Amino acid sequence: MTGGPRAAWPASRILEEIGTRNLDKPIEADAGAVVTGSGAGDAVVQQFASASDAEEVAKANDVAPLQAEIVDGTIVVLATKDNDDLLNEITSAIGG
Repeated sequence: MTGGPRAAWPASRILEEIGTRNLDKPIEADAGAVVTGSGAGDAVVQQFASASDAEEVAKANDVAPLQAEIVDGTIVVLATKDNDDLLNEITSAIGG
């Protein structure tokens, strides 16, 4: 995309994009959910078996156009970089 602000992606696009990109080996989430904000697009919330798995997934996916936050050690929240309000609301609700 060129010019102007990026539109927030739907969760299906975020999940397509994260896959196993930038990971040495596939890491599967134990649980996941999609959070939709009114007019804010979507975010993907995934819980992993260990803090090291969560850290590896977050690090691999905290590259444009996505941002990643780790909450409570094993939960990763992914959203587009222009979606700070939704990301902050989710991490606050989870307890981050």
